[in-house]
Amino acid sequence: MYKHQIHKGATYLIFIFINLSLFYILIPILFDNINQFTFLNCFLFAIAGAYLFSELYFSIFKAIVQKDFLITIYKHFFIYLGFLISMVLVLGYNWLLMATGYFDELTYTFFSILGGVIWLISMKVATIFPNIPEKKGH
Repeated sequence: MYKHQIHKGATYLIFIFINLSLFYILIPILFDNINQFTFLNCFLFAIAGAYLFSELYFSIFKAIVQKDFLITIYKHFFIYLGFLISMVLVLGYNWLLMATGYFDELTYTFFSILGGVIWLISMKVATIFPNIPEKKGH
């Protein structure tokens, strides 16, 4: 789905920079008890959200190739519906970890949703970068 290999690398580079800057701002606001694993858990949940959203996005866009207005709405509806179902499953996993005593808040699911949205923004921004042609003589 990426036009060139540089777009894939730029997507994840932008994703990491945006996430780390938002973590620095949001984690002290959202969490009462911050320990050494809070940032790591938030980052892992954001990566999980980005992975789930990217897999849904690419699989639906590869399966449906028509360029009609209604088809575009149809594609985006099922992408967001599938992502919502995935986030409900992540919320259930987060609740299970909270019930067993590993986590004390359900706020980590927010970072999964944020990770999926930031991945989409990063992918759209990464397409701005031009392709660097490879030299075939080496």
